[in-house]
Amino acid sequence: MKKYGIIGISILLLLIGFPVKAKDTVYSLNKYKEEELRYILKSNPQEETSGFVTAGDYSSKKENHVMLLKYGIKGNREWEFDYKESMRDELAGLFYSYDSNHQVNGYLLLIKTRKEDKKNYVFVQVGLKGELIREEETNIPNSVTLEKVLETEDGYLMVGNLEASAYFAKYNQELKEVFARTYTKDNSSQILTGMVWIPEEGYYGILQEVTQETTKNYLNQYDEYGQFVQTIKDDFEEEDRPQIKANRDFYILYGTTNKVKLSKEEDESYYIMKYQKEEEIWETVGNTPIDKEKVFDIQINPKNEEGEEYLILLTNKTDNSIEVIRMDTEGVIREKVKKIKNDYYSIHEFISYQNSIYFVGQISCPEDDNCDYNKNALFLVSDEDKVIEVKDQDSEWILIMTGLIILGTIGLYAYRKYKKKKQ
Repeated sequence: MKKYGIIGISILLLLIGFPVKAKDTVYSLNKYKEEELRYILKSNPQEETSGFVTAGDYSSKKENHVMLLKYGIKGNREWEFDYKESMRDELAGLFYSYDSNHQVNGYLLLIKTRKEDKKNYVFVQVGLKGELIREEETNIPNSVTLEKVLETEDGYLMVGNLEASAYFAKYNQELKEVFARTYTKDNSSQILTGMVWIPEEGYYGILQEVTQETTKNYLNQYDEYGQFVQTIKDDFEEEDRPQIKANRDFYILYGTTNKVKLSKEEDESYYIMKYQKEEEIWETVGNTPIDKEKVFDIQINPKNEEGEEYLILLTNKTDNSIEVIRMDTEGVIREKVKKIKNDYYSIHEFISYQNSIYFVGQISCPEDDNCDYNKNALFLVSDEDKVIEVKDQDSEWILIMTGLIILGTIGLYAYRKYKKKKQ
């Protein structure tokens, strides 16, 4: 008996030792029509994370709803918040909300609602347990098209365009407007496509100028009140779509370029440039052909006081796969950490935590799968070499199978002992 008991315990330990992350599949709501997740945050950046919040929208009875979902660290859905004020509510951003001591006390959804008595965007504050706390109407007209939204240490930034003018607004953590500015130039359409904030320096933004003949992009600096200071760079390629992100005392520009020769057919890849103030520190050009019509994003991860690493999310044009590439603090490409070859996935945003990568977006249901709807929300949890579906019932099945194996082992021992006695 001792021998079989040891075998049973060994099997139990072996199975428990397996991570629940074992399937090459994806977690999806598969609950509503046209589900789509657009943003993802750690549930609380001020403490060891217990999960993530992700925001998106879905359709129900020809009405558009905004949803906020809380997931545990293993992908189990803990709560869901639903918002609908009009038939065409549109989600524009997801931020943290704070109390008077600058402690995270919930989440902010920035929503363009088409309700008749609301002509402006609204902030919707949701508590840490998924409860509605309040709604606050902004001064941002619904006629503004927001290109980027960003959280800073002391508030929230929104940039885009209002008719033919570039638009830039800042709100503080009490959700009060600090300033709102427009930038206009004759015979052109102006759009702010990105903005970052550097302490004691002000703002750096990408301004796009469109005329009948050309499209030009500018890297500009603005002061703490949104006033133009200077143009730092104005020689972007015409077809480029530069983006900008910041961390501590530097910022990076990234976009696409066709100034490289990768093969006979492909010559378009990406570039990344690191800046401090108006000085370029380094530039890296990729060696992977990319599909510029699909997601291209960068996450900056501080590693220690001396530097950081970058995770680059792109779509490889050669085989249409989604890849994540790691780059070091000097702009040197180190390794490919993820490759997802799946035509059904559409990725919008990603985040990394403890050697796992979390993706959100939308999945188109394959014809041979049993889906309630054709478009489902995508929440993808991945280690460095495998796409994972994480569901509570996975761990339950592991325990059930473990129990059956142990019972079978004990039963086999009892049967053999019974046969011996009969002999």
